[in-house]
Amino acid sequence: CLALLAALAWPELPRKRRVKKIPAAATLAILMLCAVGTRAMPSEINVWQGNRDYKDGNYGKALEHYHTSGPDTSKGLFNSGAALYKMGEAEKAAGAYATLIERLDPDPSSPALPVDADKTARATAPKAYYNLGNSLYKMKRFDEAAGAYKRCLILDPKDEDCRHNLVLSLRPRDKKKQQQEKKDKEKDKKKDKQKDKKDDKGRPPPPKDRPRQQEFSKEDAERLLKAVREKERAAQKRQPLQQNSTKGDPSAVGEDW
Repeated sequence: CLALLAALAWPELPRKRRVKKIPAAATLAILMLCAVGTRAMPSEINVWQGNRDYKDGNYGKALEHYHTSGPDTSKGLFNSGAALYKMGEAEKAAGAYATLIERLDPDPSSPALPVDADKTARATAPKAYYNLGNSLYKMKRFDEAAGAYKRCLILDPKDEDCRHNLVLSLRPRDKKKQQQEKKDKEKDKKKDKQKDKKDDKGRPPPPKDRPRQQEFSKEDAERLLKAVREKERAAQKRQPLQQNSTKGDPSAVGEDW
């Protein structure tokens, strides 16, 4: 555009070397295209400045440039997500990638992107899923991260980094399951112990061994029996004798032998 303006402003050459005059309508169209390109240039400049700051580690400044370049564009969303991830804002980064994915892949259940998707969208979508998976993994949302990595591999089966991260995202889930199973077993053991204690409280004490009775010999038994009989005889002797006279009758006189 600058070259065109310079050419238009250049002094008129001699007639023999003069170029063919450009029609007015064509000149107006070119000027309009230049105006559109001039308005687009600041956006591209901001992206370039953002990429430079991102490379230098100035992620905050890079994010500002990306927002200025147009945060709602595909490039703005992708680059903003990358800067947010580097800043430790994994949740916001995941949001940026999710918004971008909704545009690029409106039907994730389909085995491929829409037929009308252009070359740029086909190249960007797997990367967006990969970065989304990384953001979710950082938040320890392993199941969702695994889903993002799987979709990335469907769209780009040659992405070995995504395959590696998918394996990593599945490991913590298995480890968590094992830990939960271990906790459940420990709880069951504690419950069994508590149940045994309650049962012990409700049960009667075990019977104690009774002392064995003293064994008697035959001679001991005979002496004991003899002692019992002697006690019975002594008791009979102590009883009073009965009287033959009638009790209470003074007129009765006994016969004198």
